[in-house]
Amino acid sequence: MAALAVLAATGALLTPAPNPDYIATAWIVQPDPMQVGERSVRDGEYVLKHRLLPPSLVELREDVRDAKSGKLLAKAGDQLFGLLTSGAPVFCVNSVPKQNLGRSLLLGSGNLQRCLIDNDTDGRLDAAFNAGNAIAGLPNFMRKRPKKPDAVTGGAYASIDPGQDRQNYFVAVRYEGRAGIVGKGSVPTFSIRYGTDGNVGSLTYDKIPENGTMPIAMTILGARFLVLSRDEEVIRVKVEEAMPEQRFGVVQTVRYY
Repeated sequence: MAALAVLAATGALLTPAPNPDYIATAWIVQPDPMQVGERSVRDGEYVLKHRLLPPSLVELREDVRDAKSGKLLAKAGDQLFGLLTSGAPVFCVNSVPKQNLGRSLLLGSGNLQRCLIDNDTDGRLDAAFNAGNAIAGLPNFMRKRPKKPDAVTGGAYASIDPGQDRQNYFVAVRYEGRAGIVGKGSVPTFSIRYGTDGNVGSLTYDKIPENGTMPIAMTILGARFLVLSRDEEVIRVKVEEAMPEQRFGVVQTVRYY
């Protein structure tokens, strides 16, 4: 059984690992004071929703093609997000590709993320490889650099503000209804969701408060909110603190029975 858990870290842990052989995605939660306040939330709606941005973002100035076959790998105007690394810069096509059937059968979900390397940091991409991404909704992986990436042609790029990211990745807390015996003994439950509208992933286990006595205090990914009241379909919440800036990622663990 595969289980998904959250990897959240403070800004200090955004420093790349000293080993240049390793690369990893890094998504930064964007603070949003507009999330603070009191409101009603229905089953399946978000209590909080924060944007996720990469540590760096570039835009291609020309097409990138495989040097041998001439196959188009990425086109001029495409955005590529940067990976966390202390070696030569690595950027990946800013989208979540279609799930790979084989990886889906083995890991529950999966796709291949196209990534490109600027070996000599001259503003032009030199090589390409595919990185396995085991989750849906968000590019998310950590791995060693490939030993023999494929050579490419073209690939001039320019750095742009990560805030111009067109994908609009997000992380959110969603109200999932109530767990337990219906009535006074039941408690509201919440999940952590991530991805883009229309392509959303979630962690395996929901967040459930220890008791159902109102007001119920919850802390999820650094955000603090109170559940003030509830009825059959709606809860009234008061968000006291939104999520702070932090690194967000997902860790997949597999158990065999």
